[in-house]
Amino acid sequence: MIRSFLFSTAAGLLFACFVCAASNTAGAISRTVSDEAAIYKAFLNHWGGEKHSQLLVSMAADPPESQIVKQYVECAHDAGYKNISWQVSTSKRNLKEVIGNLSYVRLIDPKDWHPRDPDALIAKGHSVGEAVDTGISHALMSFSTITFDKERDLAVFSYSFECGSLCGTGGDVLFVKSATGWVQSPHRCGGWMA
Repeated sequence: MIRSFLFSTAAGLLFACFVCAASNTAGAISRTVSDEAAIYKAFLNHWGGEKHSQLLVSMAADPPESQIVKQYVECAHDAGYKNISWQVSTSKRNLKEVIGNLSYVRLIDPKDWHPRDPDALIAKGHSVGEAVDTGISHALMSFSTITFDKERDLAVFSYSFECGSLCGTGGDVLFVKSATGWVQSPHRCGGWMA
């Protein structure tokens, strides 16, 4: 009887530990999705301003390459965050569950994207203003996966906004967790413009 009691108690504790571990894992995944959604949304809201025109966004985020991670470390260091332990994602991220609910975002496969290059439109006789507006309205925003620090107080990712062969911009963006949520750092990281 005592052996039966001990066995059932041990089995119950084992089950409770399994449920607790599964709950902690599910909680960590939920926090990750919530943090990613908040960061990407804050960036997109800053990018689009008040009007929120429809924006084409690549449906998957790729993990950053090692050279990009070095840029992240330099960016954080220059912003005053030194000796940070980063947790770099190594797998693609489907953005549907992260930002797919934003009404102004249309997720697409980059293979199905067809830019409206302003340079080509100007060559066909369109005005510069019309060509640029058309190019930008058909541009593709792409993101890397978000890299968090170990404490999950800092986050950094890369973005690109491409609208043609000589039309686009991109860079690395640093976010800091505040009492009110994730806030984009005013510190400018490396960037490019075409």
